[in-house]
Amino acid sequence: MQSNTRNLLIYFGILSILCVLLIEAASHIILKHNDQGANTESSSRHVFHPYRRHALNPQYNRAFDSSGNKIHSDDGFRSDTPFSKDKPDDVFRIIMLGGSTMYGIGATDVYPHTPTLNNDQTISHYLEAEINKYLAAKSSSKRVEIINAAVTAYTTFEHLVYFNEVLYEYSPDLLVFLDGHNDFYYYKQYNNWHHVKQGTPKLTYHFNKRSLWFTGISVARYFAQFSRFFMLVEKYMMRVWENANLDQFPQTAFPRTLAGDFPENVDAVLKETIFKTYIQFKALGELFNFDLIVFLQPQVVLENKALLSDADQHIQSLTLKYDTNTRRNEIRPYFPDLFRQYGLAFVDISEIASASYANEQLYTDYCHLTPKGSEAVATQMLPHLTRFLDN
Repeated sequence: MQSNTRNLLIYFGILSILCVLLIEAASHIILKHNDQGANTESSSRHVFHPYRRHALNPQYNRAFDSSGNKIHSDDGFRSDTPFSKDKPDDVFRIIMLGGSTMYGIGATDVYPHTPTLNNDQTISHYLEAEINKYLAAKSSSKRVEIINAAVTAYTTFEHLVYFNEVLYEYSPDLLVFLDGHNDFYYYKQYNNWHHVKQGTPKLTYHFNKRSLWFTGISVARYFAQFSRFFMLVEKYMMRVWENANLDQFPQTAFPRTLAGDFPENVDAVLKETIFKTYIQFKALGELFNFDLIVFLQPQVVLENKALLSDADQHIQSLTLKYDTNTRRNEIRPYFPDLFRQYGLAFVDISEIASASYANEQLYTDYCHLTPKGSEAVATQMLPHLTRFLDN
């Protein structure tokens, strides 16, 4: 009897081990098929952040997206190497802020798959090279150093938090913003302190609510460092988490929206949203002795179709098919006067297609750029930035 029991336990133990190995092997195959990286540390572009919701993951690298290269510096910038907070005397330092276009993300979904740009294909890379060429031609003793501090999905709100938390320590001479898609054209703006887009406020909320979902993510996340199965579970749960407004997390809307009495209320709405941020940056500039300039980012729907290459015309037609925001061209003309009223430097570069780039593909999707598109943006920015160097 004891022998039968012992044999049964051995059989059950072997079967359990085989099941675990089978589950681990299947999970490994699924993760490899989806190119999720060899470990939890390198496969996510972002990490949670206590103040800005999310930040760049310094360890990020994925074969299908970054060719397996580490494209974020250890200090969290879009760079191969970190930057010293001590600025050399001969350096004019520019910090570039923006969302995924300035960052240089690739394209997915309904658009042809395009990997994330290499660090030497970004707007900041081309711009730094062109400005230093300009300074060398003038025999200037100065050189420009550009820090690309852009993060995908950031709005002007995250820019402000980021600067107060970290960026001021790098002593910038000039802040350059490339903004627009993420928060300039919204019909309805939410109070950003309660916005849940990337999750840190939501995590805190569900921690305080003793949520079962939060507990599940925490458990899966811990064991994911030891198990491919739990790594798969964590990634699935996080994807659901980021795309769902679980438990009706509270969001506070502004009383005025662009969906209302447009265009009469456009200045009131923008004052409560983007200008609330830029006016604070202007005050910080006086405190920390830096200038700032805002560029309205390119969007393929705003381009003259006749100037686009065949590839970009296809991108434009796809975008018009799926893009529901039809008011960009109505709102856009208001920006120059409004920025002027607040004493802020502003340049509209939302159209980059031209005869100079005939037959060149500039866009990978609705607002993200090819290397040639990055070069076109840098070319448009250049004459507006050299005046800060000449002062």
